[in-house]
Amino acid sequence: MTSISPDAGTSPAERLMLEFLFTHGPATRSELQQQLGVSRTTLSQIVGKLLGNGVLETSGKAEYGTGRNGRPTQRLSIKADLGAAVGIELGRSRTSVTVVALDGRPVDQFSVTVSSDASLGERLSTAVEFLADLLQQGRLNRAAVLGVGVGIATRHDSAQTERPDAAVQADPEGLSLEPLRVLFRSPVIWDNNIRMAAVTELAAEGEQATTGTLLYVMLSAGISSGILLDGRIYRGTFGAAGELGHICVDPAGPQCWCGAIGCLESVLGTGAVLRAACEAGLGTASIAALSSAIGAQDATAVRLATQLGGVLGQALAAAAMLLDPQSIVLTGDLVQLGEPFLAAAAAQLHSRRAAVGLPACEIRVTSYSEHAGSLGAAQAAIRRWGTEHIARQNRSAPS
Repeated sequence: MTSISPDAGTSPAERLMLEFLFTHGPATRSELQQQLGVSRTTLSQIVGKLLGNGVLETSGKAEYGTGRNGRPTQRLSIKADLGAAVGIELGRSRTSVTVVALDGRPVDQFSVTVSSDASLGERLSTAVEFLADLLQQGRLNRAAVLGVGVGIATRHDSAQTERPDAAVQADPEGLSLEPLRVLFRSPVIWDNNIRMAAVTELAAEGEQATTGTLLYVMLSAGISSGILLDGRIYRGTFGAAGELGHICVDPAGPQCWCGAIGCLESVLGTGAVLRAACEAGLGTASIAALSSAIGAQDATAVRLATQLGGVLGQALAAAAMLLDPQSIVLTGDLVQLGEPFLAAAAAQLHSRRAAVGLPACEIRVTSYSEHAGSLGAAQAAIRRWGTEHIARQNRSAPS
């Protein structure tokens, strides 16, 4: 059994409880006791101290099935207003900012379309100006900001910068994040914006997202993905994990912008899809228009969507053979191609796994919010520094 440290600081058991609540959300005393492996008496002492110090709060009732009698059990959660995190996405065509409370709930958001010619520094300046205005207006408390997360299109962080002893993560190529460190005097982390967006799926996946593998796939002008292993972003040795768009799906196919032949992105990026639609005589000017033609059961459009879905399924099957994910989440412009596209992808994926005796992966489709990257970046900051932030407040509370 774990015991509480006699001092007024944050004991290992208390830290484990905080980490569990940040990862899994509100929990009952019974769930916390099982997770921590402590006695009821010890758990009562831990909870009593954290409630007394104002770092925990009760958050509604646990749901019981039919036939359960007795007083409903309250859930415990970290007090959401004790801190905040800032997330920024520097996308290809958009800069967005999200401020979240400790429970991951957005409390302020901003998004603006930016020119493709704008430098990363100019895009960051737009975000910094918005955040400075929030501070000036009193809508954001500088002291409450525990950290900042930044998602950057086309930039990928290497796991080598994530060493526990690394005081400051190395800046991405071509961009200084010092303006954020100066503005908030808080730590800053960054990574690819799609990886950051993948973090938003942890809440949707629930507990299984912290014990398995999730593949988050963006289907748009570019094809990329984020990989979450046991609730953590997987980057690979050189930070290149998740480059699904450059898996070869056709050795005799078109040349990709990267110079290689037959990359998935050269066949399934939105530009390639619209060219294929034009060549098929559909004359569609957008993915939305192609989606409408599919919805109207245009035979040519349905046939094209089915063909493209098969190509996606081939790539997903290759990734799934290596990663063996519990879930695959599809998002981005191309999910508008609907049932023929998605069904063909699922059929290809599942048939290839079944051929070697592997179970089917769950496939889920979600819309890509303009704030997905910044929301995920803020939530990543909370997952990184939230426990220590609350532990500091717990240590400073009167004993």
